[in-house]
Amino acid sequence: MNFLSRTAQKIKDKVRFFSFVTRGKSYKQGALFVLGIVILVVVVSVALRGVPGFDEQEAPHAPQSQSKHTIMAPSGKPYQFVLMAFDGSRSLGMWKETRQFATEMAAEGKPLHFTYFINPIYLITEENARAAYQGPRAEKGNSAIGYGTSNEDIAARVDQLNLAFKEGHEIGSHAVGHWDGSPWTMQEWTSELAQFDDILFGISRYNPGIKTEPLAFTRKDIVGFRAPQLGTNLNLYKVLPALGYSYDCSRIGDAGDWPYKNKNGTWIFPLANLRVGARGNVSISMDYSLYHLQTQVRDLAKKGTPYWQQLHDELMTAYRAYFVKNYDGNRAPVYVANHFSKWNDGLYWEAMKDFAREVCGKPEVMCVTHKELVERLNATSVKTVRDIQKTSATAKDPGSSVSQSIRFTEQESAIMPAIEGFQQRLDASDEKAFSTSSVPDVDEAGTHTEE
Repeated sequence: MNFLSRTAQKIKDKVRFFSFVTRGKSYKQGALFVLGIVILVVVVSVALRGVPGFDEQEAPHAPQSQSKHTIMAPSGKPYQFVLMAFDGSRSLGMWKETRQFATEMAAEGKPLHFTYFINPIYLITEENARAAYQGPRAEKGNSAIGYGTSNEDIAARVDQLNLAFKEGHEIGSHAVGHWDGSPWTMQEWTSELAQFDDILFGISRYNPGIKTEPLAFTRKDIVGFRAPQLGTNLNLYKVLPALGYSYDCSRIGDAGDWPYKNKNGTWIFPLANLRVGARGNVSISMDYSLYHLQTQVRDLAKKGTPYWQQLHDELMTAYRAYFVKNYDGNRAPVYVANHFSKWNDGLYWEAMKDFAREVCGKPEVMCVTHKELVERLNATSVKTVRDIQKTSATAKDPGSSVSQSIRFTEQESAIMPAIEGFQQRLDASDEKAFSTSSVPDVDEAGTHTEE
């Protein structure tokens, strides 16, 4: 019962009481007495309205501003969201470089926050993983991308995770062992993602003697997923919402596609198809796919040479065309996905930075995390979101079943050569940065070993 209800009840009680105590007195005297009490109660009630916490149950919350909390900008168009992310998380040097770059951008008035899709296999040593991790359809303890090398190495990585989160960057999931999950059952997906949580939040338990700070974030802060090798199936999309994931960005679409929800309520953020180079060859907006397209997964370009610059210019032309088409069009989000590997002497990391410098800070452009975009989409009216989704290059009913589009489209199939063999040629997803003058050795399994 709130304050006013209680006050009204008290008035009724007083009336009954004073009807009793004024019995035998004149009607006029009794009425004046009761009226005086009522006036006093009203005066006190009005005075109390300035007291914090008064009548909190009925005080309406101020409506959220469309331009501040949703996808809509003051112009009446959506903001142009630019989402930049990294898969992996091993290289301490890249953790520091990416964070430092974001800090520099903020100082220039061009705020930028990254999403880091991490593999907690880098937060456990190989010896300890043998007892702690069982990847689906893999030998116990095996990982396709290596492990943390020591307690000191893991503690340094935890420091970077915490600093990134405190600086406003997002931590997402890239599963554990970097396996292709496209043939997995629901039980296998559930096992892999449950082990992601177990290892990530069990660092001290699985690495005896480690000296490190607790993680600065909780499980509830992790709402996004990108599948290793982009290997998905229907079973994944049944599991994600049950485990607390709000979005997935493992699919491929057109440059003008807005995010949409599948039938399980998961937001789908599709990577874009880009046209690259004079021939307009197709690549998705991910560095490994571009690496495959430009130099067939070989480190042939060295920074400072005309060839490196040519490849860089091709990337920038593709990124600019992608951005301008969306910015001047339906404002569908722009996605740029990289790894912590510096393929072709840092070509793709340098292009990402140059692109960010050009677009972040422009009017109605927001370089944000995937999580922030999800929050803004959820805060926007359903009608507004549906109207905007109708402008997608590949129109999708936001309520449609993902099963209607789960098979690779013709455009996705064109990209698959860049994804096949991904596990073996990914430089352990994010081994130490290397260039043409410093290429890691390759072990018998075909995966790169650390220098």
